[in-house]
Amino acid sequence: VDFTLKSSNNTTTRPVARLAINYGGQNIDKNVLYGYNFRNPNVYQTFSMYYHKPGNMEVDYSVWSFKVGDIMVDKIVVTQLSSSEPMITYEAENYQRMSGAVVNDSNAGNGIAVRTSTTSSGSSLISWNVNTPLHRNGNYKATFYLKSTDRSQHLKVGAIEVYDRGTRRFLYVENIYSDDARFLDSTGYFAFTSSTFSTGSSSLLDLRYKTFNQPSNPFPEMRFDRTVVEKV
Repeated sequence: VDFTLKSSNNTTTRPVARLAINYGGQNIDKNVLYGYNFRNPNVYQTFSMYYHKPGNMEVDYSVWSFKVGDIMVDKIVVTQLSSSEPMITYEAENYQRMSGAVVNDSNAGNGIAVRTSTTSSGSSLISWNVNTPLHRNGNYKATFYLKSTDRSQHLKVGAIEVYDRGTRRFLYVENIYSDDARFLDSTGYFAFTSSTFSTGSSSLLDLRYKTFNQPSNPFPEMRFDRTVVEKV
């Protein structure tokens, strides 16, 4: 489902809209959008969501406003995917984050990525509350596309995490170091792939990058582009 809408406020850290998919009167998926999820004010932007239709009841698609600025909806487009489960891409900039900022980057998959903060203290999450119910009852792998802007130091700068909100457990965690051999240079985005993990009937996946930083000794800037999930 592609929701195309715009917000007059693209700087607030408060939620501005909620996208929802309802089946038989029950919510089966949602995405809360914050002001910073919109790259520009008053410019239409498309946000994609994916779901399995469990039966033959009607499906409703809705956009709710939190009344923080003006929300205008252009269209909602529903596309049926092939019977074989496709690889699904989740763009980091479309989801909630605790720190960092969206930046233009010609090397990112769609020209946009999220850069980590080099001044905030402690740890924070980027691209959390993905909360997708799409990947259930199967075996999967998740590939995170990351950039390290400085490979000259050996620093634990973050971690990639696959967290199941449905069962409240981590399915995969890997610490990321700024000089990891998978970073072939300091300009491109490189793949960090999880081991195979299994999901159940109640799984709700979060696909996120956890940042670490110490303002007294700032870490190199990292960038997070996207996560691709595939069934194996």
